[in-house]
Amino acid sequence: MSRALALLLLVVAMLGGFFRASAADVTFPTLKTKHGSFTNVVVMSKTGSDIYIRHERGFGNVKLDDIQDDAALVALGLKAPPVKVEVLKPTTGETTTAVTNAPTAAESSATRYQHQAREKWEWLKQHRPALELTNGLLALGVFVAIHLFFSFCLKLICVKAGYQPGLLIWLPGLQIIPALRAASMSLLWLLPAMILVLALLGLPLLARYGSPALAGLEFLVILVATVLTVVLGWVSQIIWCFKITAARGKSILVAIALLLPVVSLFAFLYLAFSNGDE
Repeated sequence: MSRALALLLLVVAMLGGFFRASAADVTFPTLKTKHGSFTNVVVMSKTGSDIYIRHERGFGNVKLDDIQDDAALVALGLKAPPVKVEVLKPTTGETTTAVTNAPTAAESSATRYQHQAREKWEWLKQHRPALELTNGLLALGVFVAIHLFFSFCLKLICVKAGYQPGLLIWLPGLQIIPALRAASMSLLWLLPAMILVLALLGLPLLARYGSPALAGLEFLVILVATVLTVVLGWVSQIIWCFKITAARGKSILVAIALLLPVVSLFAFLYLAFSNGDE
């Protein structure tokens, strides 16, 4: 860390310490950390994750998790001090002294919060709902049955509209391709959705190897593609309802019914199982 950056962090920490309790005036002859040792240490300020110090070589900050000095942890309120407990032996009447790190009033709020969070996590693990295999298989079977029935109905609509859908009609997500073809619509309606999928697939790689500027551009692409996908999705659905109804030779009222909640299910089944033109 450069000297200028260290000074800037120190100023920020001191300003922050003006508005909250800090670890000022805490000194250590030596402070041991995972990455080295500091001598003649004066703690200027403390946050929830760092302490900002002055030492013989200048200024700097140390992560609380990196501190390996028990005395420093106790002084900073991150660890309970050892407590001497006298134990009376019932046979001889003698007393022995044991040292323990039982929680005392010196525990910091961060330590208490960690204990509470750990207890809450243990409670959640004990009371989480158990997923039975039978219920999971039943839910999966219901989903597969609904998907197959929907795919079969969509296939009937495509065939009766004069288009053979092929195997794509049975694949989730790809069903939209034969559905658009049966309504004589261009596949360019899928372009925003394809851009969105590609952007989401590339997001983990960009987060790992890309620069912040590229990450901002990636976020902008995802945002624009999402908006276009939603808007064009609604527009294409409206156009598809009228075009597929016309391809089946049915009334415009059927197309309007396809756009209405609840009624759209009956209109969809009507297009699938009815025969001939109206």
